Amino acid sequence: ELEGSLGPVRFSMRKGAGHMWTRFCEDSILIYAKPNGVVTAVFDGVSGEGDGSGGLASRRAANTLLEYVDRILEREQPDEVLEEYREKCVSSIPLGATTALILVIKQDGECLLYNKGDSMCYAGGRLINTLDSVGNLLLKWLNDDKPFSRYTFKRQGEITLCSDGVLNSWDDSTEININSIQTEH
Repeated sequence: ELEGSLGPVRFSMRKGAGHMWTRFCEDSILIYAKPNGVVTAVFDGVSGEGDGSGGLASRRAANTLLEYVDRILEREQPDEVLEEYREKCVSSIPLGATTALILVIKQDGECLLYNKGDSMCYAGGRLINTLDSVGNLLLKWLNDDKPFSRYTFKRQGEITLCSDGVLNSWDDSTEININSIQTEH
């Protein structure tokens, strides 16, 4: 279990019985706060053959996103930058390893949500996105050629990003909570 906070952002990662075969958490998180906004993301690794490769994919995707966050925060509409990021992930994450991604960009009172996979975003207790899955079948993941699902919403109350572990098993989940207060650092 890992818990902590960075400014107005709290996070927790719990590895439970749901993924014992990997012996480690396959999820990664990214929290990047600057005066002009906050970028937060949950990467829910999905292993091929239960081999732990989803952990590699989620960590590689999180580290790659660090190269793009300043450019993302500079843009009012960062779609082009995120598409460039997605293409880099397609070329750098090996076949068989993948990750779902849910990412929120918070600037002033407006939030942009980008999603690929079955992770969820709640704002003020309301689900913001539609999941990219049917049953246990993931229809979209970060290193495929389909575009991000994109949502715009007003910041209202706490924002929560969470992996699908909250649906499957509360003891095996990753969650980020962004307080409703304005980021000042």
